[in-house]
Amino acid sequence: AGTAVWIRLTPFQDEFVMEQYAAHHMSIPLHASSRQTRRRSQPLSQHGMTLISVLAALLIFSFGLLGVAQLYSTRTQNHTANEQVTAVQMFGDRFWATLQAQPALLAELQSSAASPSVRYSEGNLDDAPQALRPALHGLFDGRNMLPDAVVSIALEDDVRGAACAATTCGVFIAVKWSGPRGTRTQLFFFHVGGY
Repeated sequence: AGTAVWIRLTPFQDEFVMEQYAAHHMSIPLHASSRQTRRRSQPLSQHGMTLISVLAALLIFSFGLLGVAQLYSTRTQNHTANEQVTAVQMFGDRFWATLQAQPALLAELQSSAASPSVRYSEGNLDDAPQALRPALHGLFDGRNMLPDAVVSIALEDDVRGAACAATTCGVFIAVKWSGPRGTRTQLFFFHVGGY
């Protein structure tokens, strides 16, 4: 015949004692120990953080702040470098537009170049041809100013290898400046005239 088994929880001083009763009211303890209950030790009350835990939290927080500062610094450098490259590209586009709108600029560059190339910087901006000054001014002054910028313009053979003439010529431009991560150089080559 089957024996009825049931479980009863009895409160006893902050602890529940589980007892199993068989059909003949025999008590069989579920613990390996005797039927006596064990008193749980009371946890020690904590009244705040220790100095070590505060210092560890400050150390972890300071590493987090250093990481955020590094991210901000890198972001700022990348943003500045991108603005500078954009300013140089705008100069190249503006130079090409000026050269197409005013073909006489080519002859003016040929007459002003004592050597195969001419260099313009902030110090000799007034020596540049009048039509070219607004484009150069954007690199040396204003919001998109490039630090230590130097623009070199060289007149070279055209794409067919013919020597530079009044109507056909290769124009090579090198823009050099000091960026946030060192010296940068952007090169442009324009072909003026027909093929």
